[in-house]
Amino acid sequence: MNVTIEEISSIKKRLSFEVPAETVAIEIEKAYQKIGQSAKIKGFRAGKIPRSILEQYYAPQMEQQVINRLINDSYIKALDTHDINVLSDPKIIDNSLIEHGKPFTYAAEVEVSPQVTVRDYTVLVLQKERFVFDETSIEKQLEEMRQGRAEVVDSNRDAAALGDHVVIDFSGSVDGVLFDGGTAEDFTLELGSGQFIPGFEEQVVGMKVNESRDVQVTFPEQYGSADLAGKAAVFAVTLKKVREKVAPELTDDFAKGFGLESLAELREKLTENARRQEINRIDGDLRERLVTALIER
Repeated sequence: MNVTIEEISSIKKRLSFEVPAETVAIEIEKAYQKIGQSAKIKGFRAGKIPRSILEQYYAPQMEQQVINRLINDSYIKALDTHDINVLSDPKIIDNSLIEHGKPFTYAAEVEVSPQVTVRDYTVLVLQKERFVFDETSIEKQLEEMRQGRAEVVDSNRDAAALGDHVVIDFSGSVDGVLFDGGTAEDFTLELGSGQFIPGFEEQVVGMKVNESRDVQVTFPEQYGSADLAGKAAVFAVTLKKVREKVAPELTDDFAKGFGLESLAELREKLTENARRQEINRIDGDLRERLVTALIER
């Protein structure tokens, strides 16, 4: 087996292989023997199928088996022989076909450990960031968890507010003509979600149940439909229902929904995780600055 090693960069090599025709022939024979043991072809007994018949039916399977075997064996041997420490799986390129009497060639690109020259680092002085825990982050996280468990229920309020889920009917028109896709009934919209055209949701805020209103908007210049892009439109909107998000109270029962016994235990877990993440961030920042300082020396 011949192997040529090319340095692409300090962290990448290309290994070009040529496996002798004799080795290819041996692997072809082994592959057909293995295939013949389990192959099933009508009119022939298992294990008694002639080689010529196997070649007609199983040539692609044979080729894949041989390629995999040749690459695996030669690649591992080359790494060991040339003492190459790879950091990732190889990228196989330019492999030839499997043919009797011909060698098999391929190339493998691999990432390798760079050669590092250790310089004097004892004079480096780095300041580690001081750990300061922000208690308010726990309250913010608890509030996010509350909102994540919130339910949308019918509201006792008549007027729609930002954050409400409203049920509306609407029909949109440009120059008095209805356009495709601009009409819907019993459509649920979260006010403030930005789901609709800019300016639409803001004009629905304050509407009362059963109230109808003309909402005037202008489609963005980069709107998906070229027929509507940049045009002024009017939506006839009727508010049919107001629904609101109701988040659970922060109680022991709330904590039990996360597999814990009490709200105090939940706070403790969140605090522990937050402290660990902050410490890891500080340590990671120090390591990154250390590596940068070493590289710059």
